[in-house]
Amino acid sequence: MAWTVDSSGTETPTLPVTCTFTNASQTCTVTQNAAVIDMVVFTTTGVLPTPLTAGTTYYILSRTATTLTGISLTRGGSAIANYNTAGQSGTHTATFEQVFAEPTTVATYEFSCDLSLMAVGDLVELRCYDMVDATNYRQVWKGAYQHVQFNAGKVSPAKAVTTQAKFTIKQLAGTVHAYPWSLRRI
Repeated sequence: MAWTVDSSGTETPTLPVTCTFTNASQTCTVTQNAAVIDMVVFTTTGVLPTPLTAGTTYYILSRTATTLTGISLTRGGSAIANYNTAGQSGTHTATFEQVFAEPTTVATYEFSCDLSLMAVGDLVELRCYDMVDATNYRQVWKGAYQHVQFNAGKVSPAKAVTTQAKFTIKQLAGTVHAYPWSLRRI
């Protein structure tokens, strides 16, 4: 059997940004125009609005250029409603994880990303997930890369996917670049 290209492209991740929450419209406003994204994690120097929890992965259901208009605890789930912003405090940060591809074919996959544009101060994570039920994924691999990459072609280990997979990029620091990627399967 031979590896075949399943999909490929170029992805420009989004850096973590400061955000504010509004109870009346159930929105989270981010301070920059972010790319289309799939997941977000909030952190804070104080207290997030309830029912949000720092460090929890939320799935973005809908958004405009600078506003998350719907988030859920599960992929494709119900939107979280009724933020209680009265008790929130501190500075809130949204960190985004963008999806390269979500193949649904049961196969063994490996994905590669060219990180040759990384510079001093950059921190990028590449991740592979496998779906464990109809809505939830488990992370099966993560590679974290910082600063200039002399061996810039990063390739995940081959991963057998049982239902559906998700391959992502998350940039935590530095300067944003467009990274070419490809997903292969056997």
